[in-house]
Amino acid sequence: MSLRTVSLLAVGALVMASGAQAAPDAMSLLQGAWPTESGSVFTVSGTSGKLSKVSATDKASGYSSNDLLVQGLKPVVTTDVKGGGRRVVYSGTCRSPVGGKAKGKIEWVVSDCELQIIFPADGGSGVRLVSTNGSPLIRGQRAAPAPTTNSRPAVAKAETAAPPAEPADPNDTYARRTLTPEELAAQDEATARLNAEVNARNAAAEARDRKRDADYKAAQAAREAEIRANQAAYDRQMADYRARVAASEAAAAKARADWEAAVAACKAGDRSKCAQN
Repeated sequence: MSLRTVSLLAVGALVMASGAQAAPDAMSLLQGAWPTESGSVFTVSGTSGKLSKVSATDKASGYSSNDLLVQGLKPVVTTDVKGGGRRVVYSGTCRSPVGGKAKGKIEWVVSDCELQIIFPADGGSGVRLVSTNGSPLIRGQRAAPAPTTNSRPAVAKAETAAPPAEPADPNDTYARRTLTPEELAAQDEATARLNAEVNARNAAAEARDRKRDADYKAAQAAREAEIRANQAAYDRQMADYRARVAASEAAAAKARADWEAAVAACKAGDRSKCAQN
């Protein structure tokens, strides 16, 4: 599906033909441009999706035109949603921005993700594209198919009879174009380079953290050793002081005892013990 609308009968044929499994040509539903609320445009071509237009707001956040946001897309399942609509789920590999980026630049991380196209039952809320675990710009909405007087019976008939799908527009060459091996290789090389840069920055940050922790532990150990040495020196000084005080007190006690003994002898008549003036 490109920017043109698709009848509910065609949608029913594409997403209901195989029950709970995705229809073989479900990829055609995903093709073309998906305008976003911020004014950017996310465009899918083949199995990859890029930003074909970037709004001033998203550009200020670091996004650029032709940024590759997802690749390797493939349909995986089709399910019912509340109200009678349908959801087509695609798996792929997404490139998403990470925090801490400098102004005007953006860092990317690669991860598995899912894209979902949600078709309303009555066409009243448009056809929506949302992403899971992908860039926030992988989302948008297109005009819903025009309602018809027999749209619901047509869907009911599609669920049982599964009429043939509406043929794709043969002139919609951009939406049906697949990337060349060279383009895919260039995308893979760019993704690998970005991953290597992010990994290198993470490794450098981890090395700085480890060195900081080691320096802190070494400084803490040195400080604790200094405190223990100071305490030991203080303990020695206190022991020496107490020994000197004890020796002084013992000498004073002995001198007083000798004096008292001499006084007693003198009073008893031993003149040799009397004080000599």
